[in-house]
Amino acid sequence: MQDYAAHIPGPVGLLGLSMGGMVALDWAQADPARVANLVLINTSSGLSPPWRRMRPAAFGEALGMALRRNVEERERGILQLTSNRPVGQALETNWLVVQRQRPVTRRTALAQMRAAATYRPHAAAPAVNGLLLASAGDRIVHWHCSRALGQRWHWPLRIHPDAGHDLPLDAPDWVLEQFRTVA
Repeated sequence: MQDYAAHIPGPVGLLGLSMGGMVALDWAQADPARVANLVLINTSSGLSPPWRRMRPAAFGEALGMALRRNVEERERGILQLTSNRPVGQALETNWLVVQRQRPVTRRTALAQMRAAATYRPHAAAPAVNGLLLASAGDRIVHWHCSRALGQRWHWPLRIHPDAGHDLPLDAPDWVLEQFRTVA
């Protein structure tokens, strides 16, 4: 397997949101010498039941969005599902620009949903400093998924009371404050 991050001097700190948290966790378990710190935000794993990893209502909405042909409607729907705050037109426009520059196909979106649904970390905790952030207002992934990881590996868990799945979008100052307490 090619190491696409070989040029980055380590050890590194990784931050992963949702499925990105699964990727970061997998990297930390596969290459513990390269990863020193790990912050996972609203992520899940095979330690939680499927209905908590992706709430049934969110699954239906996400599947419906993945099948939409209209890119503007799809991106607006994704923002509405992932954020519990009003999202301005500028942010919607930026997301649309990114989608047009780097389109995510339906096939890729469905493959990502399948990968997230079946991800299971190795049993042993990665040899890193871990911090879990979750939101009680997440309408996609139940915060108990983060709690299960924290209990398994004795990592601290901090819960925001009402932000959505995209916690850094909804509560950026709160997320930064959590980083400061572990730095």
